[in-house]
Amino acid sequence: MQIGWTTYQKYLMAGGKAGVVWIVILLAVTQGLSTGTDLWLSEWTAAIAPSDKFYFSIYAAFIVGALVAALAEMGVFVRSAAAISAAVHDTFLWRLLRSPLVFFQTQKHGRILNRLSKDMSSIDVGIPAALNGAVMTILVVIAQLGVMVWMSPFLIVLMVPIAIWYSRIFGDFKGAAKELKRLYSKSASPVAAFASETLAGAGLITARSYGKQEAFTHQHRTNIERNIQAYWYQNSLGKWLSLVLMTFGAIIALGVCLASILGARLGMDLTLLGLSLSYALSISFLLSNAVQSFVRAEAEMISVERIYGWNETLRKNPEAPLNKEPSTGPIPKAWPHAGQITVKNMSLRYRPNLPLALDNVSFEIKAGERVGVVGRTGAGKSSLTAALFRLFEPVEGTSVVIDGIETSEIGVHDLRRAMAIIPQEPFLFEGSLRLNLSPTDDSIPDDVLWAALDHVHLGENFRSNEAGLNANITSNGENLSAGERQLLCLARALLLNRKVLVLDEATASVDLETDSLIQETIRSCFTTQTVLVIAHRLMTVMDFDRIIVMDAGHISEYDTPANLLRSGGILASLVEETGAGMAAELTAMAYRAEEERQAQA
Repeated sequence: MQIGWTTYQKYLMAGGKAGVVWIVILLAVTQGLSTGTDLWLSEWTAAIAPSDKFYFSIYAAFIVGALVAALAEMGVFVRSAAAISAAVHDTFLWRLLRSPLVFFQTQKHGRILNRLSKDMSSIDVGIPAALNGAVMTILVVIAQLGVMVWMSPFLIVLMVPIAIWYSRIFGDFKGAAKELKRLYSKSASPVAAFASETLAGAGLITARSYGKQEAFTHQHRTNIERNIQAYWYQNSLGKWLSLVLMTFGAIIALGVCLASILGARLGMDLTLLGLSLSYALSISFLLSNAVQSFVRAEAEMISVERIYGWNETLRKNPEAPLNKEPSTGPIPKAWPHAGQITVKNMSLRYRPNLPLALDNVSFEIKAGERVGVVGRTGAGKSSLTAALFRLFEPVEGTSVVIDGIETSEIGVHDLRRAMAIIPQEPFLFEGSLRLNLSPTDDSIPDDVLWAALDHVHLGENFRSNEAGLNANITSNGENLSAGERQLLCLARALLLNRKVLVLDEATASVDLETDSLIQETIRSCFTTQTVLVIAHRLMTVMDFDRIIVMDAGHISEYDTPANLLRSGGILASLVEETGAGMAAELTAMAYRAEEERQAQA
């Protein structure tokens, strides 16, 4: 696959046109002065009665000029390379971070890591050095060939067939080198992906538990061997090129010698013979360097091509805008002020080729209601949360209105900031307890933070720690129990004080005691909020105001727990499946809650 000029143009212009233009100009000036130094030295040595002071002054001027131009080029090169690299990286990272969740679910983590590590390393170091070296080397070759042809025009007869042969060798080598570079890059991704997935997840535990250490080792060794094979092929191709170009150099040197003999017989000026022979002897190295620099640059440009390819894909499929004003006008600062949720015709599809996870779902939650969502595995409970928070964009025609504002018309940050969520897998930051309680607002007074911890029954636990609110929390709260992590997330939601709270099976992985503490906190501290709970245990929602029963992406039932039990539908069957004793307790809880609501009414 040919790297198009468009890719080069995008890359070179990423940091601005001026830097690239100045680099080429300064390289040409540097090489011109360097060649001028050699020519002047030849003139000096051939002079019959040289004035050393005069010749030395001019010679020194050439050297100083070349040195100044080289230093200037180096400075411009470093600045331009850094600017280009930063521009490419920032654009790619921004689009990556603004990608929808489905992108990360469909891409292997190893590929993403490879783009951000190996490909960015090529852009940071490999491409600038290769392009700079290629341009500089080709200017040297042009200058030296020009001197040789100037010394003996007969060399043009030799240069034409050599140029044709050279261009053919260059084309063959370039094609093979690019494909080997692609093969090497492609073989590197499985190495990183397999190691990352094995170490980051439960890969080592699984391998040992099932006695599959040899299978894992064999797979890793296979990945590494394929990567090493690709590298070996690349190295062998370079050796072959060196051999061919050494032959070119020998032919050119022979041509210079023959041309000088012919020129001497014809009485031509051979002042530059020594310089031409010197250039001819080094031309094979320069030709090899020129080819390898250009091929290395083109091979490294595959990294740019890949990143720009991802940029284009991400540009066409971005996440929804972060901040956006609805058609009704600016979002009120106090929104949502009540917590009323109206959902109409909600449908959700995770990817275009997958069936609907939610199919034409409609319901309404009154302000301040506590609503549970139950259903069997795969019924669509968590999909409901994903659609409400727009982790995946619902199908067109879906309407979700919270306190009078259509959520599809506002930015995703505006929407997600307006609601609090406690996920099934709680996430904690590495840092202090204070940071984890209020990651975005460090102005909350200590007494308010301690009050939140007391509400979730964690106050005494952390008061016994000398560090208090500065107690260290390790990455993802690994120094806390599962229950403590969940309660800490509940305290964080309490401090946010949002009118809508969503718990996505938040008690599924905790013990009954912690589950009881969470339910007690919800009942006592979220009395004015709208609470939506994706329930793993029926006991957590049987005293709620209403229950949504999901089945195959549809809402099959939606009413008070007591009414649903009387109707004998899916909820009633789920209750019966818990066993006679638990079913009786759940039924009593539902009817008792109904009596309390009627008494309050």
